[in-house]
Amino acid sequence: MERVRTYLQENRFTFPVVMGGTGDNYTLGGVYGVEGYPTNYLLGPDGRVLWRGVGFDEAALRKALSDAGLK
Repeated sequence: MERVRTYLQENRFTFPVVMGGTGDNYTLGGVYGVEGYPTNYLLGPDGRVLWRGVGFDEAALRKALSDAGLK
């Protein structure tokens, strides 16, 4: 997990990143259906999943943000 933290700091990400544990304690991935990395989610203010993407697709993420009324 330290590797991920370093990557986030070096690239100055400004959004929250959640890591759901490791090994047998990796419960968050099961809850959200993580099957590969990275898996990205856009959550609404109520916690509902508005968009999910496996891998990184900037165009799809930007569209999801726009659809959610964000820039």
